[in-house]
Amino acid sequence: MKLVTVALFALLAACADPEDYPPGGGGGGLPIGGNDAGVDGGSTDGGDGGKITGRVCLLIDFRQIGSLDKCDKTTADGLTVFLGTRSATTKIDGSFTIDPPQGSGFVWHVSGGLAERAVVRSAMPFGTTNVIPAMRFDRYADLVSSNGGTFNDQEGSIVIRILKSPMGAPVANISADTTLANNDVRLYDTATQDVWEMTATGKFGIAWIPSVNLTPTMPPTPTPVTLTNQAGMELARPSVTVENQTVTYITQEVP
Repeated sequence: MKLVTVALFALLAACADPEDYPPGGGGGGLPIGGNDAGVDGGSTDGGDGGKITGRVCLLIDFRQIGSLDKCDKTTADGLTVFLGTRSATTKIDGSFTIDPPQGSGFVWHVSGGLAERAVVRSAMPFGTTNVIPAMRFDRYADLVSSNGGTFNDQEGSIVIRILKSPMGAPVANISADTTLANNDVRLYDTATQDVWEMTATGKFGIAWIPSVNLTPTMPPTPTPVTLTNQAGMELARPSVTVENQTVTYITQEVP
């Protein structure tokens, strides 16, 4: 197995209770990584001067991104959340409040944590939800190395949660590929948390490419990812912006 560099940064994630931050969408759970430009309509607290509320979700199970009850809500304090030039610090359950930036095209980032509780840096397009997935550094490093990936300098990771359109249940039997992947490792959720499948998505609909090369002349790097079914039919081709030693999360709907 290839080793993961110890230079991992902190991973951003948000995990909200349904009663606190209405997710919207269909029965597939919380969408991850929307593309809307404005303030997230379901997560703005009008009683707090128009600030945006959200929650960093420390993933207990990397396969269950978007499952609101699968987040560590007791040790998620002290993480730094960024949105444009704005920043905030999480409380013990990962919740935070942040001033809305002006403009469009923003990306959520989270980093930080105490040494023994540091998270891998996360990125997620600002849009349909303020709940962003994240994972502890040591846990993510173990997953990458045990599944044959790398996560070195000038590499990033892509995680795509694939849902049936319109925003329905997770979709199984979908494969993901990109020409910028560093090796042949494309991973998919399976029956266990630690050992992932290398063929197609399982019941959670998660595609994970842990080792994506950045283009030296264009960091961060827009990376097209092709999603196909088992018959080889292309269903979608999202472009995911990959950042150095960062896990980028998106949701993609397919027919």
